[in-house]
Amino acid sequence: MDVYKRYGDYMVYQINDSLYIRELLQTDIDEIIKNELEQGWHPTKEKYMGRLKDSEQGDCISLVAIFKEHVAGYINLYIKEKNG
Repeated sequence: MDVYKRYGDYMVYQINDSLYIRELLQTDIDEIIKNELEQGWHPTKEKYMGRLKDSEQGDCISLVAIFKEHVAGYINLYIKEKNG
């Protein structure tokens, strides 16, 4: 089924009826934090807000995988050097 679609301002890569990849949205952050807390990690909202800001400024590409309407994973690909 692999199909690219545009939803508003962002692109979506539809893999099948249950799984797609799209840009990180602010509405994803609370679910990411909840999932990481369940895994024993110590996430902060500021960390993900920073990633979102970096993405909006064009410093990185922040993507999330959505499986059955829930965040299943994420990646931040930095395309500009940030710290030397």
